[in-house]
Amino acid sequence: MSKKLKIALICPYDIFKKGGVQTLIFNLKDNYKKQGHQVKIITPLIRGGKSLNDDDIIFIGRSRDFNSPLHTTVQISASVDYDFINSILEENQFDIIHLHEPWVPFISRQILVRSQAVNIGTFHAKIPERVISRTLVKVVNPYLKSVLDYLDGLTAVSNSAKEYLTSLSSQDIKIIPNGIELKNFTFKQVDQQPHHRILYIGRLESRKGVKYLIDAYSEIYKNNQNIELIIVGDGPSRVRLEIQAKILGLDKIKFIGAVDDDVKIDLLKSSDLLCSPAIFGESFGIVLLEGLASGLPIVAADNSGYRDVLNGVGSLSLVNVKDKTAFVRLLNIFLNQTEVRQLYRQWAQDYIVNFDNQLIADQYLKYYYSLLQQR
Repeated sequence: MSKKLKIALICPYDIFKKGGVQTLIFNLKDNYKKQGHQVKIITPLIRGGKSLNDDDIIFIGRSRDFNSPLHTTVQISASVDYDFINSILEENQFDIIHLHEPWVPFISRQILVRSQAVNIGTFHAKIPERVISRTLVKVVNPYLKSVLDYLDGLTAVSNSAKEYLTSLSSQDIKIIPNGIELKNFTFKQVDQQPHHRILYIGRLESRKGVKYLIDAYSEIYKNNQNIELIIVGDGPSRVRLEIQAKILGLDKIKFIGAVDDDVKIDLLKSSDLLCSPAIFGESFGIVLLEGLASGLPIVAADNSGYRDVLNGVGSLSLVNVKDKTAFVRLLNIFLNQTEVRQLYRQWAQDYIVNFDNQLIADQYLKYYYSLLQQR
């Protein structure tokens, strides 16, 4: 039997917010604790935030929001107590320190330079192929290269997330995808007619491409006013998108804001099609897994991150959402062609089992042991 490990999971982002990184970290913690491992989450406390009453979370220093050129908000640690870091590492004697998004300043390096553990970095984000991103890379590269020197192992959630890293490191980069708790989702076996609900779940910001979905939906609405569009999420583009819908006279669009997991799962159960039109900046797309686990056909933007998830039959989902004619055509196919929906559902039911949280946690754990053995 393999020895029980002492594991630190480093989260550079606001632990209070929902996101792919935070979700993965909590899933790893829960899975490993069930197996008898000792697990701590180490994270900066966002300025103005309150500490959680959770013995498994250690707050080191404070951080502040930063509106990054990646069109999203990240946190950068702004203050730290180095003596406290030393005492935490000394007290816990971690076997594994697993750092998520180690390119985000500065907590990863502050811990790495003091670590005696096996250090692993996981990269989640996709760096967009834009001029502003190249400028960002000039700033991030020197910092990240100094971090890579301390990492014993590298993983990425997809080939898209791996792409940027390969330009900086010759180390082997292991792909371990994101996962979901499959038992929380009900796979829709029966394809009821008629189809009447398109669902979007995600942040409302420009790169998510929701304006293209609303435009495409307006064409579908002209011919079938029984089909509704439910938009779940919030963000800086919400008011602009609501105005767009109003100008187009689309009274079957409902903006319902952010929802908890139970409501989200109920919406997936009651919908007929999931649409995710993000035009760039996606490295994976957990919402795609949630749609597949619910038995929903998906129409998604043809970006590199979504291509990593939707392969094989799933590639039928991908479209250039800026091409309104093609976008509308694919939405209509997945709404109306029973044979296509059936084919897609059969593929999804077999494919989604590869992304159960337990399976993903086991892949990381196997990687931990292999690196420990190498050391």
